[in-house]
Amino acid sequence: MPSKKTSLDQPTMLMIVAAMMLVGLLGLIGSLMGGGGSQPSRSGISLQATDTAIAQQGAPLVKTGQWAASAPGRVEPKGGEIRLSAQSAGRVIEIPAKVNDVMQAGDLLLRTDDEDPRAKLAGADAEAAVRRRERDAEAGSGRLAIDRRQAEDALASAERAVLIARTDLDRAMRNWRAGTATVADVDRERATLKTAIDKVETDRTALRRAQTASGVPLPTRVEAGLTASRAEVSLVELALERTRLRAPA
Repeated sequence: MPSKKTSLDQPTMLMIVAAMMLVGLLGLIGSLMGGGGSQPSRSGISLQATDTAIAQQGAPLVKTGQWAASAPGRVEPKGGEIRLSAQSAGRVIEIPAKVNDVMQAGDLLLRTDDEDPRAKLAGADAEAAVRRRERDAEAGSGRLAIDRRQAEDALASAERAVLIARTDLDRAMRNWRAGTATVADVDRERATLKTAIDKVETDRTALRRAQTASGVPLPTRVEAGLTASRAEVSLVELALERTRLRAPA
């Protein structure tokens, strides 16, 4: 029986030839690239190859290499500047920092008028002192209630110590720039501030433990009045700190 011959038209032949040429070219490129993988460079930049599948009509699935570069570095703000702004509007009365000064996180950069919050703080302190005398005159209702009172007093004292330590550090920095204090004086005030901040966290934990102890009685009206007065003191202290612009961490 005679065999049947199949003839291919010209467009089909051209498509087959083009596919074979494409496969050969891609194979040559792959061999020149060294078979993929990571290629180190002298500058420390790492080149990583990834495979991407390409399909052509009438041709087998072919993979080609794509390369990505990665290198260590650091991020800097555009223009080399970080824009800062005070948390409250006011008249600027002090700019202790100068151009090209090396600052640490928390260092004072600018201070605005703080007469109003200082006056309010004096009033809030006086009210809290009266409330505390009233509470101390009231007999405690058991050991747990007394423990809670002592924890509240310790936290209030620790928070005020932070305000004092930060003020002392600002003064030490000012005196150091004026040449009347040494670097050791500044470092000592920094250490004092850090200790005060750490004590606040410790005393807060102790207060939470005293407040949640099993069987602790609810605060009396006098105790609640002292708590409200101390909350007002904290708000005024926050307002006072907002008149300061400090170096960010």
